[in-house]
Order: sequence, then structure tokens, then C-alpha cells
Amino acid sequence: MVAVNERPCWFVGAAYGGWQDQTDQFIEDGIWRVNFKPGHRYTDKINSMQPGDRIAIKAFFTQKHNLPFEARPGRTYSGMHIKAIGTITGNPGDGQRVGVAWTKVDPPRDWYFYTNGSTVWEVRQGQGAIPERANALIRFAFHNEPQDYTRFSGGAADAATPWGRFIEWAASYIDSGELEEVEVAYKLEMAESMEAARLSLAGDNDAWKDHLRAALDPKYNFLNWRK
Repeated sequence: MVAVNERPCWFVGAAYGGWQDQTDQFIEDGIWRVNFKPGHRYTDKINSMQPGDRIAIKAFFTQKHNLPFEARPGRTYSGMHIKAIGTITGNPGDGQRVGVAWTKVDPPRDWYFYTNGSTVWEVRQGQGAIPERANALIRFAFHNEPQDYTRFSGGAADAATPWGRFIEWAASYIDSGELEEVEVAYKLEMAESMEAARLSLAGDNDAWKDHLRAALDPKYNFLNWRK
């Protein structure tokens, strides 16, 4: 049984400009890095990486034919090539790179369904709407466990019906690995502001107004925007 690790695992890209694969160079140099200007969107995530964290180089792809499981006719599935795995050895804190002790995965292993095309994808055990998906990905990448496709396929859905089309859409959204980032993270952020407002009000502190105003910011789409 694999022990639970509270630290995140990092699934990262290694293609500069979308096509210049740096995997072999990263392995040789014992590093992983991005090719973005300082202050890019992944800066905080890279700075949060710690020595001892597990990391994997992934390459996102889509596939429609010759799949290793029974595919629904006409549906395109997302996948990730796992090309190298390793352990972070150091972080200079520049938001650009980390040191890594790499092991090349040769040939790469292909994972399907629960994927993410972002350059940096933080995956924690037990995360998400269906925690077993994150857990299974971690076991697949770092413990060489085969993927059980039957636990991801979700059964048959009749795409000719409205409900079937909804099931197809919902399944693809969950499989994207972006559900939490797009639909959950901002709600938790809003809830933190609401909680701060409640505590301030209970403590007779006028700061509750600022916290409430922050919670009701239009970016959270909490109030009905339709007129």
C-alpha cells in the first residue's frame, strides 16, 4: 500500500515554443526550468516546489483511434506521455527552475482521461471532485502501477439524447484536470473573504465591509449578473 504524502506532485512540460523538447537536456543537466519571462503565471507555483517533492515530465496529446480501451465512436480522448520522473533536489527561488534527480521513462508511458495541458500542474493525493483520479495518476507515474481504464470510462452514454450529451460534456470536463482550477478555486477564495467578513462583524470591526466587498467582486460571479 502506497503511503500518503501530503506534499504535491508536479507534472510539468518540457517543450519550448510548443515543440522544442528539452527532456533529454533537463535529464542531463539535472534541472527543470521554464522559458518564460520573469513574473510569468507559474512563478508562485515554481517557488513553492520543495526538495523531496516528486516531479514528472509530461507531454499532452489527444487521440481518437487505436486506443488501449474501448472508445466511444467519434470521441477524442486526452492523454499524457510520462517521459521522465524524479525528485526535486533544490529550488533557488527565482520562479524559473528547480534542481531534479531524474530517471528517464523509456519508452514513455501513456496515461489517459485525467489530464492537464498546463506547463505546471500541481496534483495532490485526494484532490478534486473524484479524488481517486488524482491518486491513480500519482501511483501510475511514480509507482509504475498500470492504469485501470474501467474506473475512468464512466460507462456508456447515448450521445443522441440531451442527457447523453451532457454526460459526455461533463466527463470530458472532469477528465481535463481543470475542473478544480476553473470552477472550485475561485469559490474557495470567495468563501475566505466571506469568513473574514463574518469574523470582523462578530468582533465589531469595520473591516467587515472591505471583506464583504472583496467577496462580492464581480469576478466571482456570485451575484446574478443578468439584468
